[in-house]
Amino acid sequence: MAEKVLSIEIGMHTTRICMTDYKVKNPKVYAHAKFPTPKGSVVDGEIQVTEELVATLKSTLSANHMNCKRVVFTVASSKIANREVIIPKAKPKQIASLIENNASDYFPIDLSQYELGHIILGTVQENTIEKYKALVLAFPLSLIESYRNIAQAIGKQLAAFDYSGHSIYQMVKNECEEGIQMVVKIDENSSIVTILKEKTIVLQRNVAYGINDALETIMETPVFGAPTYDEAVELSTRKTCTRLSFGGKQLIEAEEEEEDAQLLAAKQTVANSMKMLISGIGRIMDYHASRNNGESVERVYITGMGSNFSGLSKLLTNELGVKTKSLIHLEGFNVEKAFKDGMFGEYIACIGAVVAPLGLVGDKKDKDSKAKKSGGNDYTAVAMLLLIGGTLIAFALVAVSYLNYMQAEQEYNSNVRRMNELVDIRSIHANYVVTQDAYTQVKNLYAVTENHNEDMLQFIAELEEKMPANIRVKTFGATLDNVTMNIEVDTKEEMANAVQELRNMRSVDSVTVMGVSDDIDESDNRVVTFTVSCIYKSMEQMALEEALLEENK
Repeated sequence: MAEKVLSIEIGMHTTRICMTDYKVKNPKVYAHAKFPTPKGSVVDGEIQVTEELVATLKSTLSANHMNCKRVVFTVASSKIANREVIIPKAKPKQIASLIENNASDYFPIDLSQYELGHIILGTVQENTIEKYKALVLAFPLSLIESYRNIAQAIGKQLAAFDYSGHSIYQMVKNECEEGIQMVVKIDENSSIVTILKEKTIVLQRNVAYGINDALETIMETPVFGAPTYDEAVELSTRKTCTRLSFGGKQLIEAEEEEEDAQLLAAKQTVANSMKMLISGIGRIMDYHASRNNGESVERVYITGMGSNFSGLSKLLTNELGVKTKSLIHLEGFNVEKAFKDGMFGEYIACIGAVVAPLGLVGDKKDKDSKAKKSGGNDYTAVAMLLLIGGTLIAFALVAVSYLNYMQAEQEYNSNVRRMNELVDIRSIHANYVVTQDAYTQVKNLYAVTENHNEDMLQFIAELEEKMPANIRVKTFGATLDNVTMNIEVDTKEEMANAVQELRNMRSVDSVTVMGVSDDIDESDNRVVTFTVSCIYKSMEQMALEEALLEENK
């Protein structure tokens, strides 16, 4: 019979708990619960053990009859460093030591303060030799220790520690057996994007935005009547509080046609609050396509807290150009019946953490300490010899230290004299600072006058280079912020290709498609007409990207 454990994810705003089987392929969920995380309890994934957090955890476990002795935690934090590496193929038990021996090449940090974990992403060919592609993770010991402390505070033993991205992969890999699919776990303040090809992770990245911006917008907008966080979450699950695209022209559902302008404006504000989230997801899709010979994501699944946000899947479908839906079934798992209405998305990381956790328990310091203690024995004779020898050495060190002191004093006096000789250099440095400030002011003044229209000829040249030959631009308009074009093509596939090429243009930040029509012209030819709005990247962002390109040359 499988061991039952607690699996806990402590988020910035919400803590989620599952009681489930440990280390089985299809774990059964016996109970689940969630509660608002007390303020100040989590700082970038690291737990601050407060009385309120401990009391709330204990009361929630007691009320839901979750009496397991051991606990597994899953966590996402920017403090966890990660690096994709290529390593020789080896047996599973040898991979950890192989990575440990080469860790200093992966991370230029003091690794004595970190514990390493890894995820095998797949295999690659290097000079006809098959090797592993792995994601190596460096967890700060202080982060793991904070979870050990909270486990002890609630009277539990820490069984394992898992990375949220790894937990998600355990749950979705069987769902993504064919083609290229993307799973996005949208949490409160961050999201994890995982792209899989035939059950293998191709790319996994974090986006520093979640669903909280939209929830806060709902709370701050009186027309929704949901001033608290819990009310905003409940309303966004029950009703669609967002428009289905960023553009002013969209296909409005029948029930929206009679809504007043104030409500539609409020929904547009909620949609706009998710621009950074959706733009970040789109950039990862573009990066994947550029690294994999133009291979495109065929389907998108959303899970996590965002999977319950009504209308988000349709908004993503319209803005990303790929069919998107909430993940409501998991191949190889039977967890839906344990959740009301089958809505398990919020708990996906909790369930996945128990399938095959990374196993970190933060005992690296303890192991090092025990190894040091086992290296010697307490013998009285040896101690006496060491005492006598130490006394003799101490007398010798005193004599040497006195000589070193006299030498250091002479050097100090020499340095003081030298410093007095160099006093005049202060005025030279002051003139340099004044000149540098003047240069910076002139440079900043010029930067204010820059705008993208100065490079319009380059924009048009890039447009001619990348656009399909049979595209027809009917109108073209430009402002300081964007370029708007009315375009005709023959098929919707050509429209999709054109939009993708526009998103790949160097100066374009985002592309919005509006007013799509599919008609037959006077010559019985099919004509697809649509309008695109290309938002420029900021001048600062362009400058940063150019600087990075120069560094990589």
